[in-house]
Amino acid sequence: MAQSAAGGEWKLKIRRVLRTGALLIATIVFAGALYLLGAAMHNFHGGGEGAEAFAVQAEQAVEPIIAGETGDIAQLREMAGFPLLYLANQRFFGEAANASYAGGTARLITLQYQMGIVITAVYPAKAAPLIKRSGLTLLPGAKTLSLQGNRRTAVCAEDGGRAACLYFTTDDAAYAIYAKGLSGDQLTALCNEYGLSAR
Repeated sequence: MAQSAAGGEWKLKIRRVLRTGALLIATIVFAGALYLLGAAMHNFHGGGEGAEAFAVQAEQAVEPIIAGETGDIAQLREMAGFPLLYLANQRFFGEAANASYAGGTARLITLQYQMGIVITAVYPAKAAPLIKRSGLTLLPGAKTLSLQGNRRTAVCAEDGGRAACLYFTTDDAAYAIYAKGLSGDQLTALCNEYGLSAR
């Protein structure tokens, strides 16, 4: 009887050892599979040998433009290579230039109007900090601009009525409309009175 009990204990111990061993082997196999999957994903996303064949660029690099000046919106649009914002039927002095942002190139366009309004545009949109005006405080809420009959919501920043700037972005670019001596409401009304257009 004692021998039978002892034999049963040995069998139980052997089963436990075998079960533990099988669990350990399964864990090692699973870890190996995860390692191989991780290595494959590393190669796909840009690491390891031959990664250049699989690397995916989030967006294409922005090519520099030929800098220049003009008072013609069609010429300025051609120089910029992206849609521009302008005041309809108003004379302006326009500049196209290259700028650096986040280790790459950005295209910077400026339109200066005689009434004191300055419209700045930058491509790509992620380079928006390049056109942010210093010394202005962002206001709560938003302003509504009329852009060729469509409503466009803009963020407003001002300096106690001494200067104001309206900011908005599209998928392609970021824009700033700035004027001294005006509040955000006055600048919005002026833009809507003259008529904002895009080209």
